[in-house]
Amino acid sequence: MTTAYERYRDVVYSVSDGYAHHRVVLSDRGEPIDYIFLDVNPAFERQTGLDRECIIGHRVTEVLPDIVHSEFDWIGTYGRVAATGRTESFEAYSEPLARWYEVTVYGDEPGHFITVFHDVTARKLVEQALREREREFQALVEHSLDAIALVSPDGTIRMVNDAWLTLFGYTLEEATMVNAKDLYVDPLDRNEFVRKISELGCIRDDVRHKRKDGSEFYAQRSAVAQKDSSGAVVGFQTILRDITELRAEEQALHESEEKYRILFEQSMDPISLVGPDDMFLAVNQAWLDLFGYAREDLQHIDVYAIYADPSDRADFIRRVSEAGFVRDEVRFKRKDGTIFDCQRSTVQLVDAQSRFIGYQGIYRDVTEQKRIEESLRVSEEQYRTLFEDSAAPMSLVSPEGRLIEANQAWLNLFGFSRGELATIDVAELYPQREQRSRFIAEVASRGQVADREM
Repeated sequence: MTTAYERYRDVVYSVSDGYAHHRVVLSDRGEPIDYIFLDVNPAFERQTGLDRECIIGHRVTEVLPDIVHSEFDWIGTYGRVAATGRTESFEAYSEPLARWYEVTVYGDEPGHFITVFHDVTARKLVEQALREREREFQALVEHSLDAIALVSPDGTIRMVNDAWLTLFGYTLEEATMVNAKDLYVDPLDRNEFVRKISELGCIRDDVRHKRKDGSEFYAQRSAVAQKDSSGAVVGFQTILRDITELRAEEQALHESEEKYRILFEQSMDPISLVGPDDMFLAVNQAWLDLFGYAREDLQHIDVYAIYADPSDRADFIRRVSEAGFVRDEVRFKRKDGTIFDCQRSTVQLVDAQSRFIGYQGIYRDVTEQKRIEESLRVSEEQYRTLFEDSAAPMSLVSPEGRLIEANQAWLNLFGFSRGELATIDVAELYPQREQRSRFIAEVASRGQVADREM
């Protein structure tokens, strides 16, 4: 017949919790200094890693010598329970076993105690990881340069970081009394935000907010809905970044690009943008008019097509690579094959990282100018030949009477050398100086004087 003790023992040995029966060892002064293992169940062995055969009848300081150095006072706690008979429960870390335990200990008879425990190391590690994650999250929130807030669906502000307070101009106490809808330039935007994030779960967009002082700003917003276990939305986590200056810079860039585009398109000078691959990126209408191409032609030609001598391109690339720009004259070719002279001003283009991205060229057709210059040169040469070789004395005289130029026949007539021309006062060549004055007056009145004896 099974005895009550055997039934009790069977239960103890079958449970999943660790069980151990101990006797306290007291010092001469009656203080607990050790305890002896009297009995343990299989679960004790599994959860401590200790072998029953090696510990029964042995002191704990023999089995686990470092227990006296544990942060938790295992021997003192168990000795107190054995002396008082009270039941105590606690969680503690065992350094010798490197495990956490949830323990219930009670005294069953004077000087003895029983422990029932289970290993909670896994749970403790999870809790520790959660605490670490929470600390990391809190540090991230507190030190973030972006404004972070947790807001309830009704607009109650539950948490904000310092960056949020700085951005909106509130104190922490004031922030708890502000409703989120009051932070919007248009309060209806708040309703639309709640609708969209409740539907989508997250939002990334731009929004217009206003500060405590009423000033408005644009913010880039990233928001995530927080939900409970049933899927109901219980709050929103939002991250805001002030992009007012960025918006202003983008607007300034847009305006600058628009001004450049207008200048580019309306310029009377032909302008082209050519990529590193020598293909045309853009040209203005003046360029198309000069070279005779239609805009759709550009995708089928490269820059070599406009050179009268394509080998000039290699020389140009060498020079512009060395100096960063080139100003010169070059002979180009139109679509119809006609050759013309062109004045060219070209610069290398680089991006913000100083990487080469192409060339910008401004051109001016100087064919007619060069024709006129050549005609002028020929005319000057013809005049010079006529002036110098004429048998008739000729001179050029300023209104003040300074001799500007004279041909050899004149010099021979008056007996001067060419080196003396700069010193001659023409009025001195007249018998009477007033004759010069009357001559000038007559020329001014009539425009010319001819066949006059002097």
